[in-house]
Amino acid sequence: MKRKDSFKRTSLIWLYFALVAVLILVIVTLIMSAVMFLLFRRGDIPPGPAGMFPLDFMIILGAVIGTVVAILVIKQIFKPIERLSKGLRRVSAGDFSVRLKEKSIFGAIREMYGDFNAMAQELAGVETLRSDFVSNVSHEFKTPLAAIEGYATLLQNKNLSSDKAQEYLEKIISNAHKLSVLTGNILNLSKLENQNSVPNRKPFDLSEQIRKTILMLESEWAAKNISFDLTLPAVQYCGDEGMLFHVWYNLIGNAIKFSEKNSAVRIGLQTAENKIYVTVKDRGCGIDEKTLPHIFEKFYQGDTSHSSDGNGLGLALVKRIVTLCGGEILVKSEKTKGSEFTVVLPV
Repeated sequence: MKRKDSFKRTSLIWLYFALVAVLILVIVTLIMSAVMFLLFRRGDIPPGPAGMFPLDFMIILGAVIGTVVAILVIKQIFKPIERLSKGLRRVSAGDFSVRLKEKSIFGAIREMYGDFNAMAQELAGVETLRSDFVSNVSHEFKTPLAAIEGYATLLQNKNLSSDKAQEYLEKIISNAHKLSVLTGNILNLSKLENQNSVPNRKPFDLSEQIRKTILMLESEWAAKNISFDLTLPAVQYCGDEGMLFHVWYNLIGNAIKFSEKNSAVRIGLQTAENKIYVTVKDRGCGIDEKTLPHIFEKFYQGDTSHSSDGNGLGLALVKRIVTLCGGEILVKSEKTKGSEFTVVLPV
């Protein structure tokens, strides 16, 4: 469809040029004919054979002058195409800041300029994402790798006590796990961003899946003595069970991670108006107003010191999965008062 629109637009532009060229030739020829006829009547132009008006001379002269005028005018008309060509060369050289003023008497030219500006803006955004991605991935990989290297070096000390050796081994395992999670999230997010639909749809019990996810995270909530307030009636949902698992794992995992010790996490499930609502609410540190609009961006972390576990990909993954399922995710949060995430899925 886009190719047809582009072809139609290009055809219109060439049609404009052809019409303008013909129109200029006709107008100039008529003007020259009128001027020469007046000069002939005054006797300034000698008559042709048998005293007749020299028609052939008029036609030739009018055509020559009309062609010259048409070339000069069309050269001015072609300037927008030249500007577009220069802009494309700058974009191909990596300059995505170039923009063209969308001013022209031809609507097709204005549309081409608008398409060019939209393309340049999109490419600029992609370039920014790419550079940010490389920078963030480098940081997220470098930190645990440096830790693994450091603790592995310390383990080479022959005089190291068994307690210290065990501590260093645990640090190495922990950082290796971080790398594994990071790599998995990057691969999953990359796969989902190139996916436009949910491939493996089948019915399953959503409440049972959420309960299993909570059990998988037992070591984390047990270590902080966190309790759960569950409202999970049986709800059948038709979708990709593996994809949705990542949603609950990340949301419940975050609720546990940011909750204080001895606190509670509330998880609710309900259906209304052909929609399924899953709510995960904690009483943890909350999210400030500055951070809240960015939480679903890749690699964005409100904790700029990176002191807490995480790589800034979990919520981006959640957002992409929920979007693919045709749903939406809502968030309410206040600093020091906790956060509430609500996933809305169509039945």
